[in-house]
Amino acid sequence: MLGHKDPLILVFDTVYLLAPKWMDNKREYITLLNGFDLQAYNSEAEKPQALYLIVADAIQVPSPSTGFVKLRLIIRAGAVLNCTTPECCLLNHKVSYKLKVFYLIAGFEDKKCAAS
Repeated sequence: MLGHKDPLILVFDTVYLLAPKWMDNKREYITLLNGFDLQAYNSEAEKPQALYLIVADAIQVPSPSTGFVKLRLIIRAGAVLNCTTPECCLLNHKVSYKLKVFYLIAGFEDKKCAAS
């Protein structure tokens, strides 16, 4: 997440992953948020005032016959990073954070579930 302090920083990422063959052709895929890490890249870490994170449900996408199933999910994140103490006025107004998202994908078909 790169940007300036105060305004909302938005990040969109499309993730493609290979799942085992037993996840193939499920009627529905559900993606569960399993946690996240937010880490500052520089020593001038700003205080997060607002953070939102959306992990969309995965969908199966066409894949060459590799013995794996190709799934796609979209991750959206936003943050307002700001510092309200007096010394913050003297610091650089750029922020740089690393956001790592952990998720679990479950595939459903007729009351049966498979997870990867």
